[in-house]
Amino acid sequence: MDHIKDALAEQAIWVSAEFLLWDALDKFSTADLTNRLTVLGQECSARLIVLANFSGFLQGEGKWKEAMPQFESLFVHGRALNSFVLWIEPQTNKVLGSGGFFGRALDWFKKLFSTHQSKEEQEALVVENLGKSNSCVQHPLKAHQFDVRLVIQRFDLPLSGAKA
Repeated sequence: MDHIKDALAEQAIWVSAEFLLWDALDKFSTADLTNRLTVLGQECSARLIVLANFSGFLQGEGKWKEAMPQFESLFVHGRALNSFVLWIEPQTNKVLGSGGFFGRALDWFKKLFSTHQSKEEQEALVVENLGKSNSCVQHPLKAHQFDVRLVIQRFDLPLSGAKA
């Protein structure tokens, strides 16, 4: 993060980052996280929460259902003017395929915020509109390169309430 702070500051973008351990299945861990977000976000004009690589874990037996109350709490608590969640996952069939992870996540989000989004916003939340990225990167320990394919979804967190 430090290597991009100067370039962002030149554009009048000041960034602070804090990385926290979070047990997505535990309501107390989620409460600790949301409390910390409250403290850190008091002077912020914009907020960004980045979630990454939950698909393998949440595709496990019953994990999606068990984790949803915590994700709901995080998303509802994170609502503010200029508040977003970026969710990044590997570009796999389990993530993008029929009945895949992002299809389920998009349906959940649309239901959660359905009363606070326009019909057009709801219709735009489909797997076909996910951002996709492909890159060839140098292995940090070996003399070879490998492909990294990611998929990303931006979730705007409406300031007005959410539907439980």
